[in-house]
Amino acid sequence: MANAPQEKQPRPLGPWGRLARVLLFYNLRTPVRAILRALCGVRVVGEEHVPLRGGVIVASTHASLADSVILQTFVPRHLTYLMGDKFYYLPVVHQLVRFWGVLVVKQAGMNKDVLRAAEGVLARGGAIGIFPEGGITRQGPVREARQGVALLARRARVPIVPVGIAGTERLLPPGQRRLHRARLRLYIGEPILAGDCDRSDLAARVTAALRSCADRAQRL
Repeated sequence: MANAPQEKQPRPLGPWGRLARVLLFYNLRTPVRAILRALCGVRVVGEEHVPLRGGVIVASTHASLADSVILQTFVPRHLTYLMGDKFYYLPVVHQLVRFWGVLVVKQAGMNKDVLRAAEGVLARGGAIGIFPEGGITRQGPVREARQGVALLARRARVPIVPVGIAGTERLLPPGQRRLHRARLRLYIGEPILAGDCDRSDLAARVTAALRSCADRAQRL
């Protein structure tokens, strides 16, 4: 693993870099969608629940390293992911995800630095992608959402859109590098508004929504 640089968060791309990212995103998404639909019979329900403008947090279940790619392909927003430093500094992966746009979260959890950076993305009308369980759930029910997602939503005053993904655990099983044939299903739930909820209550609502979305995705 490469040594971590001293910068707190990845340096933002310049105007030409941002333009290249936008062009790549919109030109690749359609053919990648078509390929995945043909090979994996992808079915997506609830795309209309994702706001096309304004700050939003897209919170998803997490059963495979493929989830971030599948989520980005079928959610109609460019997502800036919160990514653990364990994976961010891997060779090759580092340059790719830095270009795409990520915020690095240390293993200790969401600190003030990443929280401020995420708030900045949301304040500019961007979308944050996050896996609130804090890691891959290899089997069993969706784990409880960590309170960081609730803290961010409350501070930024943005909705949380829950997403359940089914099939990626077979497409790219944890610990494997080879892709397998699998049917993929995504169920996108209705936005969750923080309102007057405290962090623990909001995190509990996110957990319940993710479990419901995961169950519905399995039944699609």
